[in-house]
Amino acid sequence: MKLTLERFAYAPDYTQGQIYMANGSSRRHLCWTIERPWKDNEPAIANTPGTGSCIPDGGYYLSQWTRLSGRKAYIIHGGTVAKLPEDMADNQTRNLILIHAANIPQELCGCIAPGHGLAPGRVNSSRAAMNELKGLTDMWYATHGTIPFTIRPRCGARL
Repeated sequence: MKLTLERFAYAPDYTQGQIYMANGSSRRHLCWTIERPWKDNEPAIANTPGTGSCIPDGGYYLSQWTRLSGRKAYIIHGGTVAKLPEDMADNQTRNLILIHAANIPQELCGCIAPGHGLAPGRVNSSRAAMNELKGLTDMWYATHGTIPFTIRPRCGARL
């Protein structure tokens, strides 16, 4: 199993895309996404929603993560992103980037939010999409430990 976030809308206030699962030659749409806009990979200001940039395109991994609130999420790591500040290597400029429930980019600190519905600048039913995403990936995660995660632009999409 491999998950891919394919970005297709780069607006001044948000970035939108879709996550799909590839397993062999099949591809299945899982959810839509909303993120902060591209701001030259600017880190978020700690605990300040609506700050930071979406992360660069590239190859990453997802691991399960429990937020301070007790809610489950995924943490993105690898490439230019570390899990925690103390894990950062020389090439890593960001950390604590999660996939978690949110509906608008102003609720995010550089993270990614899934949703079932899509409108300009927002996703809908984010918590339901997050629960579905976890349900589809929990068994894989329990067996393999991490999930390969690629972020890329849709063919023809531009910053």
